[in-house]
Amino acid sequence: MDWVGMIGGIAGIASVSIAWIQWRKVSRKIAMLTDVSKTAEVLPAWYTARMMTDHWLFGLLTTDGRTIAVTSINAVSDDGKWMDVSLAPRGEFGC
Repeated sequence: MDWVGMIGGIAGIASVSIAWIQWRKVSRKIAMLTDVSKTAEVLPAWYTARMMTDHWLFGLLTTDGRTIAVTSINAVSDDGKWMDVSLAPRGEFGC
């Protein structure tokens, strides 16, 4: 019976260690920038000033050739690879 408790303790310590390592990875994830002046450091100033302050219909072209109808950009990742956007409502604007 003592071996069972020892194995359970070792398994518990291992799972806590793995959870802590995963938590550190998640906490280092990319930050999303919502301030237009900060996004200008990642993307061109003309782009961010227009796309993050105006609300109008425009399209984002994906790498596979599809177009996504968007009404505004809410945030941009600090590496410029991700965007938080407001999608155009289905059926509105001919989408």
